[in-house]
Amino acid sequence: MVEAGAQVLVPGCGPCVGVHGGIPADGQNVLSTANRNFKGRMGNPHANIYLGSPAAAAAAALAGKIVDPRTILA
Repeated sequence: MVEAGAQVLVPGCGPCVGVHGGIPADGQNVLSTANRNFKGRMGNPHANIYLGSPAAAAAAALAGKIVDPRTILA
């Protein structure tokens, strides 16, 4: 998954404030397995932060875009 572009992080509060390895750019899409979402999460109010399951994150890493994990992991 890392070779496909995924970042695997240890659990913690870093993503909430953008100290997790970088702040997403304006308009950048991020799929996170975190437990909450709000405007400005991960340090940029103009990035698109989506929440998904670990299966959805793995499928997105493999596909290079957000997809239904049932289409890849079935």
